[in-house]
Amino acid sequence: MTIRAILACAALAGLAAPEAPAFAAQDDRGPTVIDPAGPWQLDMAENNCRLARAFGTEEKKTLFLLGFVDKGYPEFD
Repeated sequence: MTIRAILACAALAGLAAPEAPAFAAQDDRGPTVIDPAGPWQLDMAENNCRLARAFGTEEKKTLFLLGFVDKGYPEFD
């Protein structure tokens, strides 16, 4: 895996947090903050990478997962 592929995976992290849709319930309490339930997990394989972390509690857990697959595009070689 080249440094460009790793950087592309990291760039996807910036795209993973879109704005709330217009129909989402608006609340005066502000954003909901969920505490991490463990460390970040990074899996770098030859043609893909994944970055994941669990948030919340055992009863109500949320998994945040980012992934990138190199499909052989010339700019990633």
